[in-house]
Amino acid sequence: MATLYITYAEGNLPGGFNASVAALDDAQRAQLEALAPGTGVTYGEESLKNYELGWKQTLAGGRAAFNLATFFMKREDEIIRANELLTDSTPGAPNPYTTVFFNSNGASTDIYGLEIDGTWNATDNLSLQGSFAYVHAAIASYPATGAGTGDFGDIFGSAANVEGQRASRYPPVMGSLSATYEAEMSPRAGFDAWYVRGDAYYTGKYWDSIANVSEVESALDANLRFGIRGENMGLEFFVTNVLDEDAPASANNFSDLSFAPRRLPGGLFDFSREGVQMALRDKRQFGVRVNYVFD
Repeated sequence: MATLYITYAEGNLPGGFNASVAALDDAQRAQLEALAPGTGVTYGEESLKNYELGWKQTLAGGRAAFNLATFFMKREDEIIRANELLTDSTPGAPNPYTTVFFNSNGASTDIYGLEIDGTWNATDNLSLQGSFAYVHAAIASYPATGAGTGDFGDIFGSAANVEGQRASRYPPVMGSLSATYEAEMSPRAGFDAWYVRGDAYYTGKYWDSIANVSEVESALDANLRFGIRGENMGLEFFVTNVLDEDAPASANNFSDLSFAPRRLPGGLFDFSREGVQMALRDKRQFGVRVNYVFD
């Protein structure tokens, strides 16, 4: 059985108010306008248009199936979080500077790609599952006014052209493969079946920010499980991260909050200093799981 489909959808992320900007005095407003032209008390909504063409297919009398989809998405007026360092004119202020955080509308991004996933019950005991995805996400345009180009502008200057930069945290290539073998066994100690399962997940390289300077390396994560089970209980031995993959699980551009940038008067941070916030992957682990279902 086959199913072909075409979908079109629109969505939006509402705009809002910048209370921090509304609280500024005239001198600070002028200073903010010089640093981030066009930033105001309000910011606009972000919109998304999505086009998708898909194919769902069942094969071999239901023993195999796959889903294939190609898509194009257009994100416009993306809402970004920004900050600027302004002079603090409040009488008796403990520091001569204050950091103002606000929302602004930023890039438009074109995203297109392909996704496929499938299953195959190769035998009565062996089943296989797999998936593959390719995604291309690039900055299509950027406003001349607003919060600027963020870390891209901090590195290359506010006049540098950000168009064409690859969007951050979008791995262009991802894939997975899983295999499960299970069979009956002679009943013993309440167990009457056994199974073994292996899973592998691949994540391609991707940039931590639109500056496209720091790239997160690709990762291959694999897990293994072996278990026996019965009507009421199960016993499983497992190994996670079999290959002891050490690439970061995630990474994104963030202000450098180490001690070094605390050089402004009063010990304030210079939030324009770039850093990378990373989540480390768990090391290889061995374990045992036991479960029991009470009647």
